[in-house]
Amino acid sequence: MIREKQTLVCGTIRANRGIPTQLVEQAVDRTGDSCALLDDKIVATKYHSTKVVYILSTIDMMNYTL
Repeated sequence: MIREKQTLVCGTIRANRGIPTQLVEQAVDRTGDSCALLDDKIVATKYHSTKVVYILSTIDMMNYTL
């Protein structure tokens, strides 16, 4: 639905809300570790801060400059 409406979103999501199992099972043991999966235009990221955080994004950051 997000892709159909061409909506840009970025935010955290709980692991039991549809995060791919291969991302959930991927180890991120230390603070600062991360891994990500790309599916067409959606990026799912697993990041270890003080706890493990999952982030979904449809925003293409490769085309932006700071």
